[in-house]
Amino acid sequence: MPKQPKDPKLGVEDGLQRLEELVEQLESGDLKLEDAMAVFEEGVKLSSGLSDHLSKMEKRIEVLMTEAGGAVTRRPFTGEIDAEDSDEE
Repeated sequence: MPKQPKDPKLGVEDGLQRLEELVEQLESGDLKLEDAMAVFEEGVKLSSGLSDHLSKMEKRIEVLMTEAGGAVTRRPFTGEIDAEDSDEE
């Protein structure tokens, strides 16, 4: 029978480690079909939860920008580089 997660609210690092364990179990080919399906379902749920968590974390990240007068301002991180954010001109 596959290992069950100890804590349903794993941190990102623990969640990624658990996801790697699940992938290894599936790739081993040693699981019965029912157990493989349970491991796969856990992996899908975990992957979705991690993706949601990372999206929320990304929204909390702020980019510190230095403006033309040397003043430092905060802007939300959008995931895209604006022309003014780039060092290339």
